[in-house]
Formats: sequence, structure tokens, C-alpha cells
Amino acid sequence: MKGWRGVERRKLLRLKSPLPVQFNLYHVLGRRETSRRLGGMICNVSFEGICLETNVVLVDGSHVFSEAMTEEKRLKIEIDLPAESERITATGKVIWYDLNPSSSPYRFRAGVYLTEMDGDSKEIWRRFLTAL
Repeated sequence: MKGWRGVERRKLLRLKSPLPVQFNLYHVLGRRETSRRLGGMICNVSFEGICLETNVVLVDGSHVFSEAMTEEKRLKIEIDLPAESERITATGKVIWYDLNPSSSPYRFRAGVYLTEMDGDSKEIWRRFLTAL
């Protein structure tokens, strides 16, 4: 296996922006929430995704990050934007997850690709990122 060579392959710039976040599992076809709500922190953002950190990944017998990698389920995410005094809601697919370094206050982290956001939330998110 080849190791990381220090070349950035991301399409979009990541901006550091610690934001509190709430999330839970969401069944795409049934259009319903399937787990209780969890809390965490976003450590960096782009227009298409976030890096989410949390201390809890097991809920009601389900590993939320693992299940949100499937086609049937996503994470339903609510982000309060302090400067905007507004809340955005999005759904996202977990692309990767891992343990955080021991120096972090959060045990787990995941890369989440934002798959769906309503028009108002998209505009608020775009405005927020532009201001960063």
C-alpha cells in the first residue's frame, strides 16, 4: 500500500471553522429519522462537505458513521451559524471515518459529503463560507 505523499487532492479548499452540530441517522427512502440526535463539532468546512467530530458513534445498536456510508441512510445535520443567527439543515453521506488523535477532545471524526440542502440553507451556507 502506498503511503500519503503530502499532495493535496481535494477539489475544494477546507476552511477551519469550529461549529457545534447536531446529527442523527436518516433513512433516505422512508424520509424519516432512525436514531436519536447526537452532538459534536465541525472542525473544517467546504461548500460540499464537513469534517465532523464526536465522542459517540454507537446509537441504538447502530454505528452511525458506518450506516451513513450506505445508499439507504444519511446523516441529517443541523448547524447553527452564530454570525448568521440562522440554522441550516442538510443531509450528508459519510465518505470516511476514523479515530481522532489522542490530543483531540473528540474521539471520532468523519468526512461528510453534503448531498442535500434546501435552497434557503444553500444560500445561507454559501454566504457563511464566503465570509470566512
